[in-house]
Formats: sequence, structure tokens, C-alpha cells
Amino acid sequence: MKRFFALALALLVACSLQAFGQKNKHKQKSFEPVVKQNFEDYAGRYAGPDADHFIEVRVDSVGRWIVTMNEGARRATLKNVRVNNARLTGERVYEDGSTQGFEATFGNRVLNGERTFGMIVDLNWEVSPGVTLQKVFYKRE
Repeated sequence: MKRFFALALALLVACSLQAFGQKNKHKQKSFEPVVKQNFEDYAGRYAGPDADHFIEVRVDSVGRWIVTMNEGARRATLKNVRVNNARLTGERVYEDGSTQGFEATFGNRVLNGERTFGMIVDLNWEVSPGVTLQKVFYKRE
């Protein structure tokens, strides 16, 4: 009998906590690569996590990729651009002449059932001491 009362009391406390402010929050988040038949379909401006981070993708009249990006105060142009399936790769060339590799994947971010087209950019971006982002989603505007 004591076990029954203990179990009933535990169940009552658990239900009370949930009813009084305990939130059960669950986000469904995934990324689905998207392969497009025409390169021009990838063209557009992709907005990063803030106004100073964006990528512009264009294809010129002879089919060459023109990719430029702002990374805060730094601006770069992508050279040796290649697209394989949904994967975009190249080499960033900054205004000071320094270079760095670039990789991203075009696709849909799915957040709680809502799809948004953009690209996931692979990077090591230190947003604050001890906090580094490995992948950042850039939404096509």
C-alpha cells in the first residue's frame, strides 16, 4: 500500500511540474541537398546569420560561375568554382590576396516541417572566444 501511495505521489508531482511552467520543446531540424538541372537556378543572394555575411551567386552569359561574398569586414571572390551534384567548391580570394578553400551544399533546411532553400557553408567561424561554428545556413533571399 505504501508503494502505491509513493507511486501516486510521484506521478502527481511529475504532472504538476509539467502543468506549471515546464515546457516540452522539440525542434525537427534537417538538411536535404537539392540538385538542380540548370546552374542558373542556383543564382541569387544568400543571406547569412547577420547583415554583414552574405553570398552572391551568378552565372554569366557563357556559363561561368561568379561568386562573391562578404564575411563581415572581409570581401572575397570565389575562383576555380565547381559544382558537383549539390556541392559547391572553390577558393576564396580576399582583397588582400590571401586565399582559403570554400565548400558549401545547396539544399533545403527543414525546420519543424517548413522548407527553406539555401546553402550550408562549411567553415570555422569563431563568433566569440571558445565558440566556433562549423556549418552555417545561408538562406536564399
